[in-house]
Amino acid sequence: MRNRGFSKFELIAVIAIVMTAAAIGVPEILANQKAEAAKQCAFKLDRVNFAKEQWALEHRQPSGTAVTQDELVPGYISLMHIDEAKAMPGFEIGKVGEKSSCKCGSN
Repeated sequence: MRNRGFSKFELIAVIAIVMTAAAIGVPEILANQKAEAAKQCAFKLDRVNFAKEQWALEHRQPSGTAVTQDELVPGYISLMHIDEAKAMPGFEIGKVGEKSSCKCGSN
């Protein structure tokens, strides 16, 4: 009668192959997630910067003028987009002529 199970050597070989694939793939996945988060952060900051500059042009405000959320919403940017940006660590709208900033590593 034949043994229908796998030998210990076959199981160890399969586990070793799976672990090697995981060791190669997991760091790549994590790096891609960080890169995507940085892209999203930059996109949100650009959206806020554009709204801020539009507000300044339409209200004839000089560089260095402080801008608040109330001045940008709803005419220049939606509340949802401001809330997304405010959720980023260290987000600041900043002043006219200055880039908005956050601590997500993309600015």
